[in-house]
Amino acid sequence: MAFETIVKRQIAKIKEPCQKCVDMVISELVNTVRQCTKKLAQYPMLREEMERIVTQHIRDRESRTKDQVMLLIDIELAYMNTNHEDFIGFANAQQRTSQISKKKAAGNQVIRKGWLTINNISIMKGGAKEYWFVLTAESLSWYKDDEDHVFKITGISFRNVYKDYRQLELACESQEDVDGWKASFLRAGVYAERVVTKEFINAELLAQLYSCGDQNTLMEESAEQAQHRDEMLRMYHALKEALSIIGDISTSTVSTAMPPPVDDSWLQVQRIGSGGRSPATSPTPQRRAPPPGPPGRPVSRGSAPGPPPAGGPPLPSRPGASPDPFGGPPPQVPSRPNRAPPSVPRSVSHYVWRKNNTAFQKKNIIPTVKYGGGSVMVWGCFAASGLGRLAAINGTMNSAVYQKILKENVRPSVCDLKLKRTWVLQQDNDPKHTSKSTSEWLKKNKMKTLEWPSQSPDLNPIEMLWHDLKKVVHARKPSNVAALQQFCKDEWAKIPPQRCNRLSASYGKRLIAVVAAKGGPTSY
Repeated sequence: MAFETIVKRQIAKIKEPCQKCVDMVISELVNTVRQCTKKLAQYPMLREEMERIVTQHIRDRESRTKDQVMLLIDIELAYMNTNHEDFIGFANAQQRTSQISKKKAAGNQVIRKGWLTINNISIMKGGAKEYWFVLTAESLSWYKDDEDHVFKITGISFRNVYKDYRQLELACESQEDVDGWKASFLRAGVYAERVVTKEFINAELLAQLYSCGDQNTLMEESAEQAQHRDEMLRMYHALKEALSIIGDISTSTVSTAMPPPVDDSWLQVQRIGSGGRSPATSPTPQRRAPPPGPPGRPVSRGSAPGPPPAGGPPLPSRPGASPDPFGGPPPQVPSRPNRAPPSVPRSVSHYVWRKNNTAFQKKNIIPTVKYGGGSVMVWGCFAASGLGRLAAINGTMNSAVYQKILKENVRPSVCDLKLKRTWVLQQDNDPKHTSKSTSEWLKKNKMKTLEWPSQSPDLNPIEMLWHDLKKVVHARKPSNVAALQQFCKDEWAKIPPQRCNRLSASYGKRLIAVVAAKGGPTSY
């Protein structure tokens, strides 16, 4: 009686840990189901119904599992089996284990394999030692090595196979391995319930969803998903309208940058009056006193002349005066103040002594230099990786000349830049670019072109390179057409690849700016 009482007390202590274990397993399964159903957030009704069905199945399994555990404990408490191997040793261990393995061989799957160190086996055997562990859904086994033998001979008594340890102290080489083995043991604990739940989802979940009622109600979208869809539709229509606006913009809207200031200090301007005096634009300086003697008399009457403009040329020579009847000298020319020349020429008045009707004589006119008649036309290309070739155009540009330029420069530029086979030629809707002969030539030579909308604003990024080229060439002041052409080639070669990359990357911003301006001028 004493032995039975002690054993029953020990068995009764298992009730609470068993129930706690079942609760933890069920809680883990329910949390896993909730994490999986988050992918159905856009259909809240379907998510709620699916979560309810699976959770209800898990709760049913929970109650059945607890009943079976309690029934097993009650059976153990009601009858003491003294023939159990726990009482008689390991005599029947081999036979019982072989029978169990035959019955449950199908479900005993290997969960994890690996090397682990056991620290508490025996000090006499060397203390801590590594073994090859195999964790299955039903047992944890370890071996001396990882070699899988066909026949396993472990001895006659098999006492070295079945061990009873209350605690195993296992160690791994890294923290990741420790966490992995912990997760594997957790999977082994919930393996049976996980398999049953998975089979239920595959076999019964869809049928129960169809039996719930109206499927259209289950497939109703959430408010957030409906709002997101409306935003996508609005964005689609806005982009479609923007493309329509770009296609309707007139090509006459052109925005050009201000030219750089011109250093024209060498240019001298003088206006010769036709008699009398014009209003002065600066204060009149003091005159020099005439020499003593009888006063002279100017050839033509009029008021005293005002000061000449600052930075003006020397005054023209005075026409010869008739001898004065009194023998006195002619009047003195008024002095001119010394002031710094202005940076920008202004329209000012000059005062000179002359006879009437002599304004357009050669000696009264200051000649000016005329320039700016020379120009060259060039064609160039570039990609995001750098510059292509630059070609000079002689004569008039037409479709035939344009096709010749493409033939001689496009593919060599592609090879120089090492572009991929998917390169596309971008050109605007110039008549030479879109003529029938040019289109057929491009198709024949297998050159794919980017479709360009009609009446599009000038968004070709190469225009910025033309602006840079004109600016630096203008600063060098070429003296003739040959020098101008050479300067263009030199400065084109100096444009860095980073400039090309930035122009290519800014193309999206150009489109956004044009759409925002509704086709009007932009900062680009």
